[in-house]
Amino acid sequence: MKKLIKIILVLVIIVAILFVIKTLWGDYGSQKFEGTVYDCETDLPVSNAEVKVAKQATLLDVLTFHWGGSTESYDDITNQSGYFSLNYKGNGVSVRVSKEGYLNAQESGYGGKTRIGILKTKESETAFSDSTTMCKRSSECYKVTEMPNGNIEARDVCGNQTLPQL
Repeated sequence: MKKLIKIILVLVIIVAILFVIKTLWGDYGSQKFEGTVYDCETDLPVSNAEVKVAKQATLLDVLTFHWGGSTESYDDITNQSGYFSLNYKGNGVSVRVSKEGYLNAQESGYGGKTRIGILKTKESETAFSDSTTMCKRSSECYKVTEMPNGNIEARDVCGNQTLPQL
């Protein structure tokens, strides 16, 4: 029983120390995430697209009780040149770009400059039918194969996708 109490006490101290570190140093300071949004088919800039950037939660966020993944989000609208610029606090970000007539684009990144391509929707699609990453529909970014042993294997072919749960 005494050993269990010591373990719990050590865990409480570790979480308290991490909480103090998070409070003192915040979220790595302010970073700038900027870039352009372009049409994947024409390579022309896309104006008036909504760019939504969500800070990715870190292990420190989880350990200091900031549950639920992304904890903060930032928004901007692209200008006539397709340019956007956002300042955020944190390390990595998850980016979603949306505009009527286009599929939503999803990317991940860090502070700096980037180009994000979006694809126009087809007649039977809506913006939520699929999403794009690296100018490919997400449905094109993984290959599902039934293995000889009966297991199903999903393989990422775009290098930027979270594979679906099978």
